[in-house]
Amino acid sequence: MLRLVHGELRKTKRTWLRRLVVLGPLSMLLLTLPIKLLMPYLEFSWELHLYQWYNWWPVLFIPIGTALLATLAAAMERKNRFLPMRLSPLAPGKIWIAKVAALSLLSLATFLILILFVLFSGLLVAQGDIPWKKIIIGGLVMWWVSLPLIPLQLGIASGTHPALSLGAGFGGLLAGVLAAPKQYWVLIPWSWPIRLMSPIIGVHPNGLPLEVGDPLWDPSVIDIGLALSLASYLTFTLVSGLWFNRKED
Repeated sequence: MLRLVHGELRKTKRTWLRRLVVLGPLSMLLLTLPIKLLMPYLEFSWELHLYQWYNWWPVLFIPIGTALLATLAAAMERKNRFLPMRLSPLAPGKIWIAKVAALSLLSLATFLILILFVLFSGLLVAQGDIPWKKIIIGGLVMWWVSLPLIPLQLGIASGTHPALSLGAGFGGLLAGVLAAPKQYWVLIPWSWPIRLMSPIIGVHPNGLPLEVGDPLWDPSVIDIGLALSLASYLTFTLVSGLWFNRKED
């Protein structure tokens, strides 16, 4: 399986999939950094810095970025009518799982770069002590709970028109924002990264700081979200792999 994953990663060399790994965090940097640079009179704390980065990223970049990642990955195979996967002596479902794993690693690389950019931009504009724990844990938790979206979006992108995959990402964006502060947030995978940032960095899904006593401070959602994401990621990957295996038969 490791060789299959490595092979899928090699396919992404010199493609937009690799560029997205850097372009996503870079776009976020270009959105947030000018706010402080153009208004130097504002006192910009690390807390406010994290409110921007770790609220905007799960709200905007995770749903749209994952949709783009999956759409581009599916387009690479669709261009050749999935022939490399069909002609392989291995079961197409195994190659599908390897592709999901490869995209998950690319996603991890994106989040590691995101963490570095948060630190870099914060050193330029933020005041006070660096909240290392919140930055690192928050970034890794966001990556973890965004994993189920990869096989889900890849299945949509491979089984439908690319526009529908991007539409699903945009729809997930809206659904995630609406569901995150509600009790039914567990039913909407796009809301999980947004919801878990509330107790970790103290930000409401609407981008404002949480007030003392707000129920969104409840830390129990972190364990729920992590466990739910792992179970959903494995389930979505296996189910979509079985679907693709039958699709190619």
